Amino acid sequence: MKDIVTDCVEYTSKYCYTSISFPVLGSDGLGYPPDEVVGWIVEALADFSQSQKKTDIKNIYIVVDTTNNMTVKKVSKITPANRSATFNFYSAF
Repeated sequence: MKDIVTDCVEYTSKYCYTSISFPVLGSDGLGYPPDEVVGWIVEALADFSQSQKKTDIKNIYIVVDTTNNMTVKKVSKITPANRSATFNFYSAF
């Protein structure tokens, strides 16, 4: 998952896009805990942020299923260790 996220943000940065969204993949059909998936996404984004000197990315969106209260509670507790960007959680449902 972290490699996929890294590849996506590198592509986004390379082509000077300013925003990117990540759905919490695998947390439904594959059964991965949503908070762990979000944690992997946030870790990959933090690693990318520390390795980049300049990027045009201004907004990063993580899309979660907010119809599940447990998911919302777990995900809302996650904060990146090095907060150089604001992480926004949105519902697509």
